[in-house]
Amino acid sequence: MGGPDEAVLDDSALRLWVRVYDLRVLVLFLGMVATAFGPRTAGGRGLALLLLACGLLPYSLFLSLRLRRVHRLEMFMPITDVLASAAYVAAAPSTWGAVVAAASAQIALAVVMFGRRTATIAMAVGIVAFELASLRVPGGGLVAVCGFAAGSTLIILTVGSVHTRERQSRTRYEELVNGIQGVVWEYDTSVAGLTLVSEQVESILGWTVEEALDLETWRTRRVGDGPTPIEALSAALAEGRTTIEFQALHADGHPVSLRARATITRDASGAIRTVRGIIVDTTELRRNRLALRQLADVIENMQFGMTIWHLEDPDDDESLVMTRRNPASIELFPAPVIPELGARLVDMFPSETGIEFARFVVEGIRSGEHATMRDVPYPRPDGTDGWFSMRMIPLPGRCAALVCEDVTDQHHAENALRHQALHDSLTGLPNRALMQDRLAGALAAARRTGDPLALLVMDLDQFKEVNDTLGHPMGDHLLVEVGSRLATVLRDCDTVARLGGDEFAVLLTTDATTSGAQRVAERIRDELGRPFDLGGVAVQAASSIGIVLSPDHGEDAGTLTQRADIAMYNAKRSGRGWAFYSPEDDRTSVRRLAFVSELRRALERDELVMHYQPQIDLATGHVVGVEALVRWHHPDHGLLLPAEFIQLAEVSGIIQPLTRWVVRTAVAQAARLQEAGHSLVVGANVSGRNLYDPDLARGIAADLAEFDVLPEMLLLELTESELVDDPSQVMTVLTLVSGMGVRVAIDDFGTGWSSLANLTRLPVHQIKIDRSFVSRMTDGGDDAVIVRSIIDLGHNLGLTVVAEGMENTPTMRALTDLGCDQGQGYLVSKPMPAERLVDWLAAREPESIRSS
Repeated sequence: MGGPDEAVLDDSALRLWVRVYDLRVLVLFLGMVATAFGPRTAGGRGLALLLLACGLLPYSLFLSLRLRRVHRLEMFMPITDVLASAAYVAAAPSTWGAVVAAASAQIALAVVMFGRRTATIAMAVGIVAFELASLRVPGGGLVAVCGFAAGSTLIILTVGSVHTRERQSRTRYEELVNGIQGVVWEYDTSVAGLTLVSEQVESILGWTVEEALDLETWRTRRVGDGPTPIEALSAALAEGRTTIEFQALHADGHPVSLRARATITRDASGAIRTVRGIIVDTTELRRNRLALRQLADVIENMQFGMTIWHLEDPDDDESLVMTRRNPASIELFPAPVIPELGARLVDMFPSETGIEFARFVVEGIRSGEHATMRDVPYPRPDGTDGWFSMRMIPLPGRCAALVCEDVTDQHHAENALRHQALHDSLTGLPNRALMQDRLAGALAAARRTGDPLALLVMDLDQFKEVNDTLGHPMGDHLLVEVGSRLATVLRDCDTVARLGGDEFAVLLTTDATTSGAQRVAERIRDELGRPFDLGGVAVQAASSIGIVLSPDHGEDAGTLTQRADIAMYNAKRSGRGWAFYSPEDDRTSVRRLAFVSELRRALERDELVMHYQPQIDLATGHVVGVEALVRWHHPDHGLLLPAEFIQLAEVSGIIQPLTRWVVRTAVAQAARLQEAGHSLVVGANVSGRNLYDPDLARGIAADLAEFDVLPEMLLLELTESELVDDPSQVMTVLTLVSGMGVRVAIDDFGTGWSSLANLTRLPVHQIKIDRSFVSRMTDGGDDAVIVRSIIDLGHNLGLTVVAEGMENTPTMRALTDLGCDQGQGYLVSKPMPAERLVDWLAAREPESIRSS
């Protein structure tokens, strides 16, 4: 239906009303012919009827043509029909009853097609028109007019009410059909076509309803070589199925997966009369099904064990039961660890572990948050312990998925790595890092309980002679034997560690009194005093032991370690074998302690400065690098050289931040030199104590990245003696540094020949000949031979050789003749502050040194 003044017709209604008006045209034409050529009616009424027919004939023809064009009936149609009826009565009074009945039918039509409002208007117009027409009727037509009014009113009330209900029912039907999330359809076998397709076809397939009603659309828009929907439906009905799945092309060309459900109605003979049903879009459903199948395949074939657990009783943490599991979970946890489906989680593990595990999972279910457990122990069928990691994923319906991975091998590997990181690789004893950690823990416990503890630090008095005489393998063997003997004489509650080189430490937490610590020191001396068999050679390894007590000698690990070192040196000097720390025994203890505090403040107050001594290429005279030398501008003592505070920094533990400052300053200077146009290698001295700092390599990498300096522009210089103490530790740290691209040099080379055996395997790029040999090489002694040998050795190993202490021209020429690569000394320049270095580089002529 349209608005109040029009009625839109569907195709069947349109055809009906076109026929009605075509028939009306025919009747009017025949009536006009009959009136014109038949007997004349008295009083000229025949002429009036003829004229009326002549007027109504083109009007009816106009309505028929308009219906074909606009497909609707308009409100003026029933009104004009009522007026025509009144005119007809006026022309032919004898037809009054029949015409009034026909007019009442027009009112019924108006109610059905346009509603009560239009019908009431038409009735009112009819009453007026019939009243006027009744003036020509003998005896009047009041009764007929009243009958028309009463009949029309009754028609409007009854037919209108019925039509309203019918219209409401139709509206609800259309809303229901078009509101369903699917295409409602009907196929009529009598017409061999679709008689109904709901509007949802537009949203699902992008087709118009008119296109969907055309079976050809369904035939031409099939996907690939698949059957058309008609073919699929026919095959399904032949098999007795009423559900089919097929595909059709959307109006934009993409395929849409569809499912149709059909209901069949049959006639009395059992033949199919109509097929009705609904078509729904299953594209997303099929996509989800495919994704679920793929996910299920992944879960079934994944290497991780997955189980799903349901919390049956929300108030009982032990009511977790297994509902699903994949094959990998059976391989990960073979029977009897994994129970059958329906068994409880607490049955997987021993009571306490199972209850704790179940509580963890239930907490995740209640909170809805993912959680992870690492290194969960479980018993293996072979009786060994296994470990797995588990990720808990909450699921709807009080469920959780547990994704588990066997990490037994990783657990053992991590333990091995952890042990390796905290234990000495040679002796198997705890290393310096683990000793410091245990010392810090023992001090914290002692502060709570008030119990004392003792720390003993010792080294072997003749270890260097063993290395020099019997070689490093025998030296290593001696260290292993010493560690073994120390472990046998100490109690299980004591800790013995190798700090590096031939230095060991013992931590006592019970009987840590003066007398108890003295007894342990004497027991150690006695045990180590027994000869060691080193390849058939009996060697006695005397030791010097320094002893400190806490809280008497300090309450922090750094202070105790420092003072134990002082006590050990006192024991070595006194020859007593062991000594307790005493401030009186430290001849410079007050000054040293003051210097320690002042040195700490020096770092904070920027009292440290760097001087740089250039290095030249002896073949060309060009400056190729500078050595960074730290100085301390002491507020009271003036400019202090490294020899006056570096050893103090090493003993006090300040060497770590001091070295970090030196390296960072050297890298910053390399960046400034590069900005000034000088690509020079900057060498920075590093203490052997820094080789035990795990953050050394990480700090260097951060500095290089911050100042945008290439790693090869930084050179770390270590003295030869520092490389001897613990070659394995040195190798680890220097390999990390060298792997970054940073170069490494051995400083003061030639003063400690025992390191030559390690030179071939350490990642060293440069050796620097000690100044003591260089300064005397022109005096006619053996020093020139030593220098020549070091140069030849370095070149044979592919190393750059640098001579230190080059103070005169004859020395420089002699070094050049011997093939030395680089040199530094007062002949080139004394060390200078950074602000003078750039000016010196800019003003210096490359040939000035070589020609002098």
